Amino acid sequence: MERGRLDQSAERRAGDFAELWTKPAASYESSARRRLQPRSPSAKSAANQPRLAYRSDRDIVYRSDALTARARAAAQTGRPLILLTAAHSRLSLAVTMMLTQWGMRWVVEIEGEFFDGLSAELLDPADEPVPTPAIGPRPSAANQPRRDQAPPLVEQFVVSATVHHRAAAGTELGRSVERLAQALTGAPPTGWGLGEPVDQQWNRANLTTEVRRAMPDPTVLAVVGHHNIRPFAAQLRATRTQRGVDEDFVAVTRAEPHATRDGLMQTLAGLTADTTVAFALVHRRLGPADLTTEFGPPHPSTPIAVLFGPRAVRELGLDCLESAPVRPPQRVGRERVPSLLWTLGEGAAASQGQGWQELGQLVRHLGPERVAAATGSDQLQRQLPEPLTTKETHHG
Repeated sequence: MERGRLDQSAERRAGDFAELWTKPAASYESSARRRLQPRSPSAKSAANQPRLAYRSDRDIVYRSDALTARARAAAQTGRPLILLTAAHSRLSLAVTMMLTQWGMRWVVEIEGEFFDGLSAELLDPADEPVPTPAIGPRPSAANQPRRDQAPPLVEQFVVSATVHHRAAAGTELGRSVERLAQALTGAPPTGWGLGEPVDQQWNRANLTTEVRRAMPDPTVLAVVGHHNIRPFAAQLRATRTQRGVDEDFVAVTRAEPHATRDGLMQTLAGLTADTTVAFALVHRRLGPADLTTEFGPPHPSTPIAVLFGPRAVRELGLDCLESAPVRPPQRVGRERVPSLLWTLGEGAAASQGQGWQELGQLVRHLGPERVAAATGSDQLQRQLPEPLTTKETHHG
């Protein structure tokens, strides 16, 4: 496999992962048990290929070997996989992220009709053909959900970040995810794996060994934690770059009662003291208590914090960053090469769009293209509505 194929550009950061969670109202990323990347045949040959599907009516659909193999086979035809489930099925974080990364389509079958899994819109079979036969048993009406079976909705924190490491013998991965889990749930992760359900007990040294063994190919790992009633789910991607090793992760956990906004800000600030956090973005949203994705439109999210690391601060300019027309950022990390951490929105106002407005003001002030170049990610530009990014910028 060609180096870096899993990540089409080694400079794209956690934005590829975070885009799934950060649209104000909608939008929706798995790798194989090994490092797999779809190949792109010509459009003409792709158009002549039938759509492939994978069927599951499990309560929770995990990133299994069979699903990943089917997704790879579909991607090699240029016709992304259709994931066909029953309405009661929910997707793990890793499978949810496959939808974006592999261009998969989630389709839900209810009594012979087909619906888009992420919008609940009825699909026209003429326009959205669902291929048969598909892998797995056909969902039956008896398996359709009862209202009391759905997990309750809870407030969640979604943290996406990129951490830079030197490609040195002593470099160990997973430390930032571990510290985040410890701070937000009161315990470190319990396990990790190349697929799901995870099959390895949490151990940073073993995780790092697996990543090194696969280099220079990227590695995508699932991470889980279950501490009392505070679950933790994350996906971690390690990529070899010219400057070292980049560790991109997205982590999701319940916001209450243990995790608080202030505590999360303190944890992010603490990470920058001895770790090179290149970029981080934090959202708050409602979601199922088990951290899965359920059938139907996602609940809106709101950004509550953004962090620019030392490289972004150096390239964008400290004076320019601190003069943005939003509340002043907090200087965190090393004094000589600081990072900047902004808190976005306050209390109930954040749920009414204040967080999006402030994030838009910050990006507009700096210039979307400059932010993308400095952070290595265009996620802020992609997720913001156009009016929030097209006004005059300030270049310090």
